[in-house]
Amino acid sequence: GCFLAVSGAKDETMTDEWMESARKLKEIDGLLKPFLLEGKKQGGSAGLISSLERAQTVLYRNACLVQEIERQHDLAAAAPHSPHRNAILAQAAELTAELNHGLDEAIEAYSKTTGGALGPGR
Repeated sequence: GCFLAVSGAKDETMTDEWMESARKLKEIDGLLKPFLLEGKKQGGSAGLISSLERAQTVLYRNACLVQEIERQHDLAAAAPHSPHRNAILAQAAELTAELNHGLDEAIEAYSKTTGGALGPGR
C-alpha cells in the first residue's frame, strides 16, 4: 500500500518542488481524516461523505505517485553517470507534474467538503 511519507531527496540537483507537493498532500490528508471520521459519526449527508471519500481516493493515488517519484529520484541519484539518468529524471519530472495536478484536485475536493479553502498555498 501507499502511505504519505516524505523523505529527503538524495540528489541535490533535483528540484524540491515535488517534495513540497508531498508535504502539502500530507497536510491535506491530516486535515481530511478527522472530517471523514466526524462525518460518518455524525451521520453526515451521503453527499458530504462521498465527497470526503473522493478526496481521500485522490490523496491515496497521489501518495502512490510520491513513492514512485522518490523511487525515480533514488534511481537517478544511484547512477549519476548512467546513460539512463536523463530519462529517469525526465520521468520523475513528468510524475511531478501529475502530482501537482492531483494536489490541485485534492485541495479542491477538500475545499468543497469543508466549505473552506486550504491555507495560503497554490
